[in-house]
Amino acid sequence: MRSNSSHLPTCYDHHTFFDGAENAFLVARSTFQLTPGLFHQPRFFVWLPHLLVDRIPCPSCLKAGRQVTRGSRVYLQKHGFANQPRRVVDIDRNIFIVGYRYVCGHKDCRKSFQSWSPSIIHLLPAPIADQFVFRLTHRSGLSNCLAMLLRESFRSGVGPDQFTTMIESFHYRHFNHLHCQFLEMVSNRSSHGSLSSCWTATSPFGDFGAQDGYAGYVLHAPYFARFYDMLVEESAPAARQLIASLPADIIKQDHSFKAIKHLGKTDGVPTFNALFMTVNQYSEIRSMNFTPSKGQDGWAPVLSAMLPSLASFGHSPPKIVFTDNIRADKDKLLSIFPSLSANVTPVQLPSAQDLLLFPEDWSYVPLTTTYQVNHRFNIIMNQHTPTTPIVAMFSIKWPINAATGEMKLFMQDGFISLPHSLLTFIQSRAYCKVGINVTSNLQRLHADCIPASRLTPFAGQLDVGQMASERNAAHIGNTSMTTLCTNVLRKHVTQDPMICISPLWGISELPPSFIQHAALDIYATWSIYHALTAIEAPQKVTFSTPGGTAVTMYAPDGRTIAQGVIAPDRLASFGGVNVTKTRVIMVVHEVLVPAYLISGSLLSSRTPTPLSAFGHPPFSILSQANHLQTSIAAPLMDLEAASGFSEDQHLMSSMSTLPANSDSSNDVNFPSPFETVPELDEPDSEAIPEQTVGSSSVDETALQAISQLLVDIVKFSPQCFDLI
Repeated sequence: MRSNSSHLPTCYDHHTFFDGAENAFLVARSTFQLTPGLFHQPRFFVWLPHLLVDRIPCPSCLKAGRQVTRGSRVYLQKHGFANQPRRVVDIDRNIFIVGYRYVCGHKDCRKSFQSWSPSIIHLLPAPIADQFVFRLTHRSGLSNCLAMLLRESFRSGVGPDQFTTMIESFHYRHFNHLHCQFLEMVSNRSSHGSLSSCWTATSPFGDFGAQDGYAGYVLHAPYFARFYDMLVEESAPAARQLIASLPADIIKQDHSFKAIKHLGKTDGVPTFNALFMTVNQYSEIRSMNFTPSKGQDGWAPVLSAMLPSLASFGHSPPKIVFTDNIRADKDKLLSIFPSLSANVTPVQLPSAQDLLLFPEDWSYVPLTTTYQVNHRFNIIMNQHTPTTPIVAMFSIKWPINAATGEMKLFMQDGFISLPHSLLTFIQSRAYCKVGINVTSNLQRLHADCIPASRLTPFAGQLDVGQMASERNAAHIGNTSMTTLCTNVLRKHVTQDPMICISPLWGISELPPSFIQHAALDIYATWSIYHALTAIEAPQKVTFSTPGGTAVTMYAPDGRTIAQGVIAPDRLASFGGVNVTKTRVIMVVHEVLVPAYLISGSLLSSRTPTPLSAFGHPPFSILSQANHLQTSIAAPLMDLEAASGFSEDQHLMSSMSTLPANSDSSNDVNFPSPFETVPELDEPDSEAIPEQTVGSSSVDETALQAISQLLVDIVKFSPQCFDLI
């Protein structure tokens, strides 16, 4: 600096802050005596900000408001170079910062500062402060390039241990590269014999961490982990500001419990139990807070604090909120966001359908004593024959007190004692007991009976919920009575919770409302059962399923994927893939989910392929047999459209047990399959003269069906051309 006319460091005259040998080879090439020290030269970053500005104010005095006698700022004074350079870690090497020391001359301050102190850098003009490309900690630091690599690596899932290993490999690779350059130059000079005497065994290149040699150093994994935490903490205010400025027209909220497992505990008890998060319509995080529980008192204040920020940034209040507990959260959400109910038309409830009523020409008989129960069930069981089996609708109501949970019934020593005939009826497989959740109800009843009654299991039950699920009338088998009436009967049935769960079911004289509820429950079960028996249930497809059978392909999650038929031919292989007993060739006529992927094990390419890649139907594919089911003529949900029924008409069945000539608007009539069909007054077929070819006419429908069949056969297998 003293010899330079600019009185600036030489590197400043070369328009760079870095000093030191950029290329060790060029330095060694111009040196007569080759030594390892030429390759050990570090890089220096010369940081002398007082040469770039007029004066630097004292950060401490500026914060305290101190001034000199004339009312001007207190400025720092130069105090010489720093005692030693500051080491920071770069991606593949270490860099040493050469700095200056400043001291405050104010009598009440007298503090000293290094030129790389953050308080000094913050007071420099922005163009100059941006030239300091390092992030310093208490005793070390990283270059901005390494800090950026650290941030992106951790965000991508790279842990601190893996990141440390990666940086170590970069540093050792740079050291090994210098070592190889040194050895190659020694070998090259020795081969010419001119400088062979300069190389002696007493001057090896040295190790990576030798203090008197290369002096390599890499930080440890805990340092990188804490450094990343520091970066996140520094950017937290900006992140919160960004989150507060985001819109929230649509909110999706939920609790997460995974982050809680990584938090510390106090006496084995976690401080927080859940992490409450909300995202907007763009899947951007709108809020994230730890809550002591999933209760509304944990997340309601978070949502309430969202409204001021939305108003501040000119965003509209939320219009839609997605939650996993609608019934429990609805009222609270409406109180926080009144905008959720603005211009909203309520969805038509199932109660808008016609009410299911008990027919007037039906009657019911309450059985209040053991004798009445035994007498009635003896009559029922005596009517059973092999040709006319007994099918009884079965429903159980438990006398439970909803407040205490206690149950009172006809008890004997703490167990239920059923009348003998009723017990025989329930235990026998000869009598079919049809009901909703009848299997679980009978299992519970069996467990509550006296020990003598539990020797024989209850059998012969048939769940109409399972029947509805098999016929696509319900999504699950344990469907409620209300849902089944809505889906199957297109009727609404009222379920009063004060009647469904009541201790009054245990008394001998039931109130009239309870008797009517039980009778309507049985009538609804009877109507649903007979409506479902008119619908053929789909069957599982096996290797022996006949060709031409209409089938439907289902995904593992139950979605309907495609419809078609079983191929007529049974080939040993299809498209180079063996047709085993668990596989079936299917001719697809309609694709419902074009993006559904066919497994690569069923294709010659061994690559999963979407159905849309097979072209327009019809086409043939190889499918797993357990993914197929036979197709029924029309799903239960579409019976009205298929048969032309209106909404106020009723589903028909092929069995008849209701009284005939009913005038009730609520009746569901089922014609008997054994009704005689009147014979038509037709002449004997042999007396009709045979029709000649010339007088025949073309049946366009049959011709079109035959043509379509030939097209399907041709597209199914090229070998079938010979048959045509």
